[in-house]
Amino acid sequence: MSDDLVDRLQETSATRASATAHDDPQNYLLVVARLSHEDAALMAEAAARIAELEAEVARFRWQPIETAPKDGTELLLLDKADQPWIGFWNKRTSMWDDGDFRDNLKGLTNWMPLPSISAE
Repeated sequence: MSDDLVDRLQETSATRASATAHDDPQNYLLVVARLSHEDAALMAEAAARIAELEAEVARFRWQPIETAPKDGTELLLLDKADQPWIGFWNKRTSMWDDGDFRDNLKGLTNWMPLPSISAE
């Protein structure tokens, strides 16, 4: 979650914890009503962000080799012996290739995308 969302969730939680009915019942009801509205908005935002993060994580799970893109994109590949490879589908040979101009990759079972390289 973004730092701003986490900060707002913590602030709302602290405000809720500090409001007690016995101190000022009228103020307590106002605080609870305001927080209930804020809670709903924060929870909706948090749920959306969690779904976003889950989708990102799902991209980096092993997937069956049959579902791998065959457009020449370099991928992280896994063979039957759990040996990882970086390779791509070679359209010319119609085989998985690691680009070393020797034997093509065989016995592959799974794939996942390579992470992007960012300057961050």
